[in-house]
Amino acid sequence: FDTVWSLKDYYRINHPDEKLNPFLLRGEEWRKGRMAVNPHMFNAKAAKSYLPQINKASRAAVQHIGEYEEDVDGFCKYASMDMFNAMALGLEMNATAGDVEDRKSTDVMAEALKSMVEVLIKAPWSEYDMLKFGAWKKFEEKFIAGCDEVEMLLERSMADPNNTGFMRAFLESEKEISRFQAVSMVTVLMFAAADTTAATLANVLLNL
Repeated sequence: FDTVWSLKDYYRINHPDEKLNPFLLRGEEWRKGRMAVNPHMFNAKAAKSYLPQINKASRAAVQHIGEYEEDVDGFCKYASMDMFNAMALGLEMNATAGDVEDRKSTDVMAEALKSMVEVLIKAPWSEYDMLKFGAWKKFEEKFIAGCDEVEMLLERSMADPNNTGFMRAFLESEKEISRFQAVSMVTVLMFAAADTTAATLANVLLNL
């Protein structure tokens, strides 16, 4: 993520007094962020704890695949976000099943990611290239809405004392990284993981 200038500039412009998310940096700062999240995500014990939630969300999503015969991308978008929210936040979302609020939440986050990609495609190097395209303001608006949505989902997750999402454990235990940095890390992970999962699902379905 350290090459994604739009994310760096977004945080520097809108949150000038906060330290950058370690995932957007290099070297020791990046390592500190990665080591902070590793125990909650990247080991066998952690995977064992969140695998049941992923399986449950996957089984629920598959029940509705027939409703997306003409919209494979839509199925992949909603299913991937349902699965990631189940794993990371311990939330049982039903965007794939058609829940209006869950779909709205997923759509807002998907639009934030899409706007970020559009900015990078049109201007891979800096914000100044965006002046001739006028897409920077759109990116800011969409990304702010996406971040707000992630914040609300996090609040839902943290409000349940029995929640088992790995991001809850990360946020509660992390001491070296600020709350702002931790939430930013969750946001980046959520957008990236949901997008890569959706792409993988699409490729699997298209090659069946």
